[in-house]
Amino acid sequence: MHGGWRLTHLLATSIWNDRTIKGTFLLQAAKCDLISVVVPAYCEEDNVEPFYNALMSAIGEEDFDLELIFVDDGSTDRTYKYLCTIADKDPRVKVLRLSRNFGTHAAVTAGINCTSGDAVAMISIDLQDPPDLITQFVDKWRQGYNVVLGVREGRDDPFSKRILTGVFYWLLRKIAFPNLPKEGMDTGLFDRKVINVLIRIKEHDVIPIYAIFSLGFDSISVAYRRRKRQAGFSGWTMGKRLRMAVDLITTYSAVPIRLISLLGFLGSIISVLLGLQIIYNQLVLGLGSPGWPSIMALILFIGSVQMLMLGIIAEYLWRTNRQVKGYPRYVVVEEYNISECIEETEANPDAQYKSSQD
Repeated sequence: MHGGWRLTHLLATSIWNDRTIKGTFLLQAAKCDLISVVVPAYCEEDNVEPFYNALMSAIGEEDFDLELIFVDDGSTDRTYKYLCTIADKDPRVKVLRLSRNFGTHAAVTAGINCTSGDAVAMISIDLQDPPDLITQFVDKWRQGYNVVLGVREGRDDPFSKRILTGVFYWLLRKIAFPNLPKEGMDTGLFDRKVINVLIRIKEHDVIPIYAIFSLGFDSISVAYRRRKRQAGFSGWTMGKRLRMAVDLITTYSAVPIRLISLLGFLGSIISVLLGLQIIYNQLVLGLGSPGWPSIMALILFIGSVQMLMLGIIAEYLWRTNRQVKGYPRYVVVEEYNISECIEETEANPDAQYKSSQD
């Protein structure tokens, strides 16, 4: 009797365990990765709908969930209105609106601070970076890479712009990022552990993708050709490009400061040699001192070098001043379809919020 009870108990336990294991596998199989996509937008009303449609078409029936966060970077057109219209139709879409134009990188930072995905991608809304890159990024990420970078292998830009861009990235490789891709990078996908490290960086002028690049996580590249803008006008002016260049150099390189020291050292040596030459000419050769034109030229040269040095030092001091004063990186004035963003970013002093939940 006892033997029969024990046999029945063993069979029941075996069936229960088998069902539990199968249920666990089914739950794991049903769980999808959540991919957050951050999209900054500045006066892009003509690109909102085309970008959204292109992204939805590219994702198709992919086996991951989507969280799409648009950040209106102080647009003066109907960009925010169009973004909210899409958010009304698609609950996966969330929208932030900044108080003014803080710049692309600040907008990306604002969006990143509101993400909840297992991985976070960033991409531009102008369709120059094709949305189907997102699926390629996810495939590489699932292979175990923490950082997936979209690297340009060419661009459909005017010749003059290609030349200036090439010089810019060449300079960055020389003084700040030796391993930077030749054509640069603006898009990519990053694991949550990378994003958590990025959020803890309190640098005021941080440029997210370059900050991530400098952290040293294992990475892989996906090559693509940058397309020509189809609609609207780029807000990425030459002035903003120069500012980004200065931000990158002053943030990630000590070369300018060390160059000042080197010039000062060389100037001291030249001054000593010139002084010895004057003494030699007067005491040994009996020649008079040089005339005032050469002295004035030397004074003007030294003064110009000093002004250049002071300008370089001032760039570092200005950034330190903003960091110490704690100026906000961005200011969010409106949020649409977002409920948890404020709670997630309260601990980050870089973000200042004036909540207006719609």
